Amino acid sequence: MPQTAAHLRDFVFPQIGVRQWVLSLPFPLRYLLSFDNKTLSILLRIYVRAVSSFYKLKAKKQGIRNPKTGAITFIQRFGGSLNLNIHFHTLFLDGVYFKNKKLNKESIAFKKIKPPSINEVRETNLKIKKRFIRALRKKELIEDYEEGNTQFIFPEFSPILEKGHASSIQRKIAWGKRKGKKVLLVGKLYDLPWEEFSGKRSSYIDGFSLHANVAIGKKNREGLERLCRYTTRPAIAESRLTKDSEGSILYELKKPYKDGTTHVKFSQLEFMEKIMCLIPPPRHHLIRFHGVLAPNNSWRSSIVPKKKIQKKTGKNVYWIPWAELLKRTFEVDSLSCKKCNHTMKIVAVILEQKIIQKIMNCLGIKEERLGTENPSRGSPQKESGDFDESHEFEYQNEYDDCFDAEYSDQF
Repeated sequence: MPQTAAHLRDFVFPQIGVRQWVLSLPFPLRYLLSFDNKTLSILLRIYVRAVSSFYKLKAKKQGIRNPKTGAITFIQRFGGSLNLNIHFHTLFLDGVYFKNKKLNKESIAFKKIKPPSINEVRETNLKIKKRFIRALRKKELIEDYEEGNTQFIFPEFSPILEKGHASSIQRKIAWGKRKGKKVLLVGKLYDLPWEEFSGKRSSYIDGFSLHANVAIGKKNREGLERLCRYTTRPAIAESRLTKDSEGSILYELKKPYKDGTTHVKFSQLEFMEKIMCLIPPPRHHLIRFHGVLAPNNSWRSSIVPKKKIQKKTGKNVYWIPWAELLKRTFEVDSLSCKKCNHTMKIVAVILEQKIIQKIMNCLGIKEERLGTENPSRGSPQKESGDFDESHEFEYQNEYDDCFDAEYSDQF
């Protein structure tokens, strides 16, 4: 996550403003796109073209010919409560590139475009919705479309994954003792009535939600890197995971819900079920490049920042050391010596316990501190002494209650 964000800031995004466009989809589409990568790519291209047309039309009104846009899309599969939620975070260059003729020479110039109004965001969202419906009809994935009542036709997938993904989208439990019930909410006080999403530079139309109010100025490179870290973040924040006295897993929400909910609660099996649904299928790339930032675009080399080159090897620098990433992310220099303020370097790695003991004695470190950390354990099958057979039957009985008889022939 920090490595990708630092790379995008240093070597991909030029020194211009960036605006984030976020598109959320109706529940049936989230379910379809969690499996179907081809349809996801088609709909993603439609969405990027619709937003690009907003920038291009405004540029053409200002007399700019053949304007071009650039963007990077981060496909997120998760919601704040570990639910399956396919949505797109797209960082658009907040303007257009065009060829500018000066002194009989052509050079690539950039023109900033004014932020979209609420009506322009709504028009763009309506355009995305109409084009999505048209594309799904061509693929015969939709029929009898009506406002608020759409009949989707989905191809057959793995029945086990289908059940897990469908339940995850609806925030329900697919298997186990609580099969078909809602995920347990901790701290909930009352039920809230449904409210349509609203906000500045946002639009909601039949499940299609478009938001475009987050923008980063061209001089705020640290803010751009923070935004990239946010869009590339993992699905689970380990710091918000805890276990209660019953052995259940509690996941703290980033922000409490309006009804008072602060945590979601899972059994260990339910937690594994939710994680399973968030894992993308093979060859489902979660970062996509568009326009002038696409790898094969002829303008890319003259737009993106020049890469650093090592003096000794002459190769490009792609990888950033972990200590430098810590300094960029948390503003902590872990290699700085507190006594002399010089940068520490790795001299040797010592693994022999006798030599370690001698060094510790010279430094005045007590022997009690040596080997206090627990070593990593092996598999239960190899460490037969540590494996409790009663747990095996406990988990087996729990799994027996999870799957219906219709799935038994697949195991």
